[in-house]
Amino acid sequence: MTRRRLRGEAGHSLPEMLAGMVVAAIVGWATVTLTLTGSQAATQVQDRTEANQRVRQLLDRMVTTLSSQVCIDALRPPIGEGTRDAVTFYTDLGGQDFAPEQHRLAYDAATRTVTETVWAGAGTPPDVTFPGPGVTRVLATDVEPGPDGLLRYFAFTPAQPTKPEVELPVPISATDARRIVRIHLSVRATPERRAADLRSASQDADAFVGSLEATTDPTNGPRCT
Repeated sequence: MTRRRLRGEAGHSLPEMLAGMVVAAIVGWATVTLTLTGSQAATQVQDRTEANQRVRQLLDRMVTTLSSQVCIDALRPPIGEGTRDAVTFYTDLGGQDFAPEQHRLAYDAATRTVTETVWAGAGTPPDVTFPGPGVTRVLATDVEPGPDGLLRYFAFTPAQPTKPEVELPVPISATDARRIVRIHLSVRATPERRAADLRSASQDADAFVGSLEATTDPTNGPRCT
């Protein structure tokens, strides 16, 4: 009986073997596809989350600084220079003592970075100057302005003095610098490991000048006297 089983030629036919190989290949392909799809989806979520966090941190810093604008004296309004990609202004981020600084937020298209340069004030207010080259640090990399630019500037609408909806042309003139009460920020960030990707994140924010007299002086904006 044992010898008969050993001499038997019964087994899988060639078609059966081919069918089994095809089934195994399909199962293997499906397993690999599911694994790769899941990995790609997780990477996309991580990239978009990272981009969103960097945009939010950048806007938080810019809004905080821009919202701390101050007048140095009656002749120097909070904002001294304003374009689509850069703004120079005076702030007071100190305590009870008036310690103004000059800040410049700027976007560099060549390096796709936003930087902040700070000059410490010297002298006794209102006779304050801002000597020296200033200290510059990078706030964000791999970022781009929104479709209408990084910065847009608005003044009060005379007919509706509590709504700063009149957009001012750039570069900001000396006259218009005294009218700015709202600065709109728009930033788009791509994941740091991907220079250009559909996983980018875009956010907008607004910064307001605090020393306003909208109802009594709707055309001039911040009051520096």
